[in-house]
Amino acid sequence: MFLHLLFASFRRSPRRHVLALTALTLGTTVATALGGAAVGVGDQMSRELRAIGANIRILPREDTLPLEINGVDYRGLSEGGFIREADLPAIKENFWRHQIDAFAPLLPAQVALNGTPAVVVGTWFDHPLRLQDGGEARASLPAVQRGWTVEGRWPADGTRELALGRRLAERLRLRIGAAVEVAYRGRRDRLRITGILNAGGPEDDQALAPLPVVQALTGHRGRVKQVLVSAITTPESLIVEKMGLDPTKLSSKDYDRWYCTPYVSAIALHLQESIDGVVAVPVRRATETEGRVLQRISGLMAAAAIAALFAAGLGMFSAAATALLERRREIGLLQALGAERWQIAGLYLGEAFLLGLLGSVLGAILGWGLGDFISHGVFGRPMPLAAGTVLLALGCGLAMALLGAAWPVHRALAVDPVRALREA
Repeated sequence: MFLHLLFASFRRSPRRHVLALTALTLGTTVATALGGAAVGVGDQMSRELRAIGANIRILPREDTLPLEINGVDYRGLSEGGFIREADLPAIKENFWRHQIDAFAPLLPAQVALNGTPAVVVGTWFDHPLRLQDGGEARASLPAVQRGWTVEGRWPADGTRELALGRRLAERLRLRIGAAVEVAYRGRRDRLRITGILNAGGPEDDQALAPLPVVQALTGHRGRVKQVLVSAITTPESLIVEKMGLDPTKLSSKDYDRWYCTPYVSAIALHLQESIDGVVAVPVRRATETEGRVLQRISGLMAAAAIAALFAAGLGMFSAAATALLERRREIGLLQALGAERWQIAGLYLGEAFLLGLLGSVLGAILGWGLGDFISHGVFGRPMPLAAGTVLLALGCGLAMALLGAAWPVHRALAVDPVRALREA
């Protein structure tokens, strides 16, 4: 009987059913696509935002300890501590190794370039590192600071080359291809300029050179001053705010959740535990900016998905209201024949359920395809299929269909059957 009435209803008004099905399909399509983009492509969005720069700095513990006597800070009078170059592979050998997107060591030195005081920073531009498990990682400053641009090219590791900051090159009146003399405490070297750096910060007044060159000049072979790390992180939640950046303030349950979630503070702690004698410090400006951007993008996607589902519900409501207005006589006849109100409501809500199920399934399939297309177009990568997102979209589509039909059914059942038959 149910299927017979459903097919009869469809034959009488196919256009209304098609409009309701289209609204539900489109709503579920948009919700699935945006939900998949917000959930499944979160890491890709975070990776793109890594152009902000490093979000973790690894420093020697000695440099973070106070050295104050009678109110005078003497830390500026000493070279401070160093990090052993041999310990750097541990950055890619800890629990969060897959979240570490890029890293690079730094060794700054106050030198003279052609007799002019300047800071030259030794680093790795594309240096391979052998890991304990037999794998390989690469350390690269350009991969950490993706927002920096260079006219010409970056220096190559293992060469005697140099990249000058834009303002420093203007001050020295040097161009790409020129040779420059670097002097440090009696040691001298001659390097060739391969690029002009435009970083938009204090780095424009500095020079960048391969790490071994600066280590040889300063006599600090096998040592670096700090390490910049770019990690793919999750925006910090209320748990992190609750602890006030101090994990010891958390309960054991919250601590376990924090420790096993890729928050920037949790990754920094893992890095600190992996290397002896260092302190890993989150770069708060970078992480807070990234967190705000990700939260706003996710919020925008969620709002658009909710709006799409709401529009689908309105479409179903309009179709159900029109259908039940046209079928008042049918409802009155069923009541006169002794049908219970819940039976009649179940009949028409069942019709809405089937429309919602069909529209949600079609929408989920089309939505995943649309989300994958968006992911390829924006990030150049496929969108991973998240079963939770698809199931949530299916559930929301069904809920919108039933909610859209519930009020018209309730109003139709309140009509007196005698009046409905007489008006017909």
